[in-house]
Amino acid sequence: MKRGAQLGNPLKGNAVASVTKIQWAWGQNQVINFNSASDTLDFGWFQSGQYAVSEVNGSVVIAIPSNNQTYTLSGVSLNELSLQNIRANDSSVVSAWQKLLADAPAPVQPTPLEPAPVEPTPVDQTPVDQTPVDPTPVEPTPVVPPAGGGDGTAGSLPIIAAYYPEWAIYSRDFNVADIPAGHLTHLIYAFSKIDTSGRMSLFDSYAAIEKTFSASDSVDGKADTWDQTLAGNFNQLAELKAANPALKTMIAVGGWTLSGPFSDVASTAEGRATFADSAFNFLQKYTMFDGIDFDWEYPGGGGLESNIVRPEDGKNYALLLQEVRDRLDTLEVTTGREYQISVASPAGADKIANMDLVGMKPSVDFFNLMAYDFHGGWETTTGHQAPMFDTIGGNYDIATAVDLYLAAGVEASAIVLGTPAYTRAWSGVQDGGDGGWNAPSTGLAQGSFERGVYDYKDIVDKVTDPDSDWEIYWDDEAQAAYTYSASEQVFSTMEPPASIALKSQWAQSKGLGGLMLWDLSGDVSSGPESLSGAAYQSWYAGASVDTIATASALSPDHVIGGNGAMDSFVDYVYEPPVVIPPTGGGTSGTSGDSGGQNGGSAPPTQTDLSGQTYGIGWSWGKHQVLDFKPDADTLDFGWAFQAGQLSLTEANGSTVLAISSNSQSYILNGVSLDELSLANFASKDAGVMAYFKSVLDAADVQVVGVVNDTGLVL
Repeated sequence: MKRGAQLGNPLKGNAVASVTKIQWAWGQNQVINFNSASDTLDFGWFQSGQYAVSEVNGSVVIAIPSNNQTYTLSGVSLNELSLQNIRANDSSVVSAWQKLLADAPAPVQPTPLEPAPVEPTPVDQTPVDQTPVDPTPVEPTPVVPPAGGGDGTAGSLPIIAAYYPEWAIYSRDFNVADIPAGHLTHLIYAFSKIDTSGRMSLFDSYAAIEKTFSASDSVDGKADTWDQTLAGNFNQLAELKAANPALKTMIAVGGWTLSGPFSDVASTAEGRATFADSAFNFLQKYTMFDGIDFDWEYPGGGGLESNIVRPEDGKNYALLLQEVRDRLDTLEVTTGREYQISVASPAGADKIANMDLVGMKPSVDFFNLMAYDFHGGWETTTGHQAPMFDTIGGNYDIATAVDLYLAAGVEASAIVLGTPAYTRAWSGVQDGGDGGWNAPSTGLAQGSFERGVYDYKDIVDKVTDPDSDWEIYWDDEAQAAYTYSASEQVFSTMEPPASIALKSQWAQSKGLGGLMLWDLSGDVSSGPESLSGAAYQSWYAGASVDTIATASALSPDHVIGGNGAMDSFVDYVYEPPVVIPPTGGGTSGTSGDSGGQNGGSAPPTQTDLSGQTYGIGWSWGKHQVLDFKPDADTLDFGWAFQAGQLSLTEANGSTVLAISSNSQSYILNGVSLDELSLANFASKDAGVMAYFKSVLDAADVQVVGVVNDTGLVL
C-alpha cells in the first residue's frame, strides 16, 4: 500500500451541497430549504451592518431593511449553524457571524417573518449612491493587513505600487487581466474625477463599470454577461483581488487633466465635507478598493493653466486629507477593513514648497513621489527625465526631491520612489559625441500615442531590433539612461531594469518605503525587461544590481563620464523581508505560477538546498496532498490568513490543514502533528502563529475522525 493510501474517499454517497447567494433584490422575500449539514450562504461583497440576522419561530431570518428584502432559512435555528455554512469576501462578515454563532441565542418569540416595508432612499445629486455593488467573484477574499502604517509611515513591508490607467482598454489594448499582479503590493486605478458638485465620481463609466469582457480578456477566464450586476474594469479588479488576496487596490482621483476642481473643493469646510462624504460613499459602494490616491497637480500652481489656484492650497489640501481620513476611519469601524490614503506628490522644489507636508503627514499612509518629468518636450533642449543627480544646474533631480521631503519631516519609510514606464523624446537632435544629450532639438519625436512620448516597451523593441541603430547611453554622473538613433536623429530618455535596480538600492539605503511605476500599460509585463519585475526582484527577492542588469538585454552601448561602467554607486547591502510574498512574473490569477496550479497562492520557493517552502493562499476548492518533510519544509501563510480561518488537525496519521469556508485543504501525507514544530510554520499574523502553537502544544491529544475528499474531518 502506498504511504497515505488509507485516506480513501469516504465522501462518496454524501448529499450534494447547495450554495445560496445573498444578493441585492428589492422587495424579495425568499424562503430557503436550507440543510445546515451541507449548504452554504454566500454573502459575496456584502459588509457587516448592511443586513440583520435574527431567529423567528425556529427559523433564521436575514433581513436587508434598506432593500425591503429577507432570506428565511426555514426550520433552521442559529444554534444549528456553523462558520462552515458562511462564505464572504469581506472578513467583517465572517467575524460578525463568528460572534453571532458563538453567542448562539435562543429562539425569540414569534413575530412576523417579513419586515415592515422600507421606502427607497431618495436619490440626490451624488453620483455614487449608498447601495453596494455585488461583483461577480464569490470566492472569499480576506482582508490583508496593509503594507502601510496608516500614520504617515509606510510600515515594515516594501511597497511596490503601479498605476493602471482607465483608458488602457482602448487603443492600448491592455486589460486588467494583463496586469502582472505578482509583482505588486499596490495597484492604483487612474482616474476618478471631482464632479461639478464637488463629489468624487466616475470619469468614464463605460470603462469603469459597463464594458463587458470576453473570456480571453477576463481575469477569471469567463466571459461577462449582459445582465451581471457589475461589469467593466471594476469587476475585473474584483476578480484580480480574488485571485491575489494580498494585493491592495486603490482608486486615484484627479490627475493632470482632472485637477481643476481641487482648489475650490478644498477651500471651504463645506466643500471638504462634501467630498469626504462622497469618498466614503464611493468606497462603500465599490468594495474592490482599499483606499484613495490623491493626485492634485498641483496645489499652488504648476498644473494646467485652466486650474484654479489659491495661495492657501497647500494648507487646504492638508485639511481635505484630514477630513477624508476621518470619514475613512468611520468606514473602517463599519466594515472591519482598513483603508489607505496615498498622495501622488510632486518632485520639483517649486511645487514641493507649496505643499503643507507637516499637515498632510498624519492623514497619509505613503507619498508616491513622482520623481520624473524633470525635463521633457516643453523644452527645446534634450535632458534627463528622471536623473538621480542634476549635472546641469538647478538641483532638479531625485536626490534633491527626497531630501526636501525628509527635511520637511516626512518619514523616509513613507516615501515611495516613482519611476516612469514611458520616455521623453526629441527629434532633430545632432549627436555631438554623446548621443545628443543636452543638445538643441527641432521638435518632438513621433512617440507611441502622443508626440514626444514613447512607451518603454516600444523603446525596448527599437533597441533590441538587430536592424536598428538605436543605442543605449548611460550618463554615469547623472545616473540616468537614454537612447539615440543617428539615422532618425532622435534622443529619448529611458529606464532599463538596471536603472530600476540602481534606484531601488539607493532608495533602500535611504530607508524609503518602496517603488512606484507610472504606468503598467507602457511596461514590459514579464521577463527580464519588466520594470515592475525588476522592482519586485530588488525589494522582495533581494536581487543585486548586477543580477538584474545581467539578466536584461538592455546593457549600455556607451557610458559617459564617471568610472566608465554602469554599476552600483551605493555602498549598501539590502536585506529583503524574511517572508517573501508571491513571486513576480505571473499575471492576474496565477501570482507568478506558470502552470496555474497554485491559483492565488504563492508557488513554492526554495529556502535552502534541503527544505521547501509551500506558499499557502486562498484558492477555492483546492485540495492538495503534500509530500512534506517535517525536518526541512515550511508552510508559509504570509498575510493571507487570520486566526479563526484555519483548522489544523490530525486524521489517520496525516496532518490536515483545512480552510473550510473556502472548501480548501492541504494534507501533509503521513506526517502526524507530534512530528511538527513551530519552525514548520510561517505567518505575518501573530494570531495565526499563536493558533499553530496551541495545536502543537496539545499534539498528544489526537483527533479521531475520517477525512473526506475535501480534506475536512467528519
